[in-house]
Amino acid sequence: MANAQYGIIFIVLIIYAGFAILLDFRAKEIEVKPERPARNISKPIEILYYTNLFLNTPQPYWIAGEECNNVKKGSCIVHSNRSRISEADAVVFEPRFIDFDLRTVPRNGEQVFVFSVNESPERFGPPAHIENFFNASMNYLFTADIPFNNRYRWLDKEMAGKEALPFRPIGIDQEKLHRNRTHLISAFIGNCRSTPICMDYVTEKYWNRSTYHSVPILWSREVAKNQGIPENSVLYVEDYESMTNLLLKLQNLANSTAEYERLFSWRNNYMFLPEHPSRECNLCEYVQRRPPYKSYRNVYLTFYEQSNCQRDFLDNFLAV
Repeated sequence: MANAQYGIIFIVLIIYAGFAILLDFRAKEIEVKPERPARNISKPIEILYYTNLFLNTPQPYWIAGEECNNVKKGSCIVHSNRSRISEADAVVFEPRFIDFDLRTVPRNGEQVFVFSVNESPERFGPPAHIENFFNASMNYLFTADIPFNNRYRWLDKEMAGKEALPFRPIGIDQEKLHRNRTHLISAFIGNCRSTPICMDYVTEKYWNRSTYHSVPILWSREVAKNQGIPENSVLYVEDYESMTNLLLKLQNLANSTAEYERLFSWRNNYMFLPEHPSRECNLCEYVQRRPPYKSYRNVYLTFYEQSNCQRDFLDNFLAV
C-alpha cells in the first residue's frame, strides 16, 4: 500500500445506528390533547435552560433571524435564570445535569417542559421522578418533537430544479484528489466496543468531513437512508462480511486509481447546502407554533426504545 501512486485519506466515522435491542418494557404511552391555536406573540418567547450546561454563557441572548430560517428575529430569548421559571414559556432540562429532585420544580399549565439529549441513551441513565413530567423531546431522532442534528442537505439536479435553485455541483478538485502524500488510514475507533450504535445518531465527525476529498466509512446503511447521504459517497461496514474484507477493499482503493476516483464521481451530480438550524431555532419555532399539548409517561424509555441501540455491533462484526 505504501507504494501506491496517489495519497488517500480514509476516515472511519462512527455512525450510531442500532437495529435490535430487546426491552422488557414499552413506554410509548403519550397523552395528547386537542390542537391549540398558535401563540399571539405580544412578547418574546422565553426559553429557560434549567441546567448547568450554560452557566458560563452570557445571559440572556436573543435568537436572531439571521441564524434561523424558521423564526423571526427577536421572537425568542434564551437564558438560564432559574428565578424566572414561572415566566418561561419553555423549560429545557438536560438529563446529565439533573442534580435535583424534579418534583420540586414549579410549573404552570401552559409551559413546555423539554427533555433535551445530545447523546445516545446508553450514555446516561434515566433521571428519577420523570413520570408524566415532560411535554416534548429534543434530540437527534427524526421522531423527536424537536429534532436536531448536524445534518446538511445534498441536492441532485432534479431536486434543485424542484426548489428553483441554480444547480452548482460540488465538483472534484483534481489537485486535492491526487495530491501526493503518505497513505494514511485513520481509524477513529477508540473505545468502539463500549460505544452503542443507535438509530439516526450521526456523529459530527461525518458532517464535518462530508465535503472533503476523503472517503467516509460508516457503520450502517440503515442510517444513511434517513440522512439523504448520496449513494456511493461512502463505504458501509455492514456491507462487508468481515474486517478482513473491508481492509482488502481499502487496499484495492489505494492501489487502483480508477477505483478510487469512482468513489468521488457523485460530487459531479450533487450540490451541497449547509443548512442546519440550531436546536434553539427549532425549539423557538416549536413553542411558537404551539402544537397539541402532550405528556410523556416516561420520556426516557420512549427515547431509549426509539433509539433502538445495539451495543455489540462491532463485537459481532469482528467475530466473523
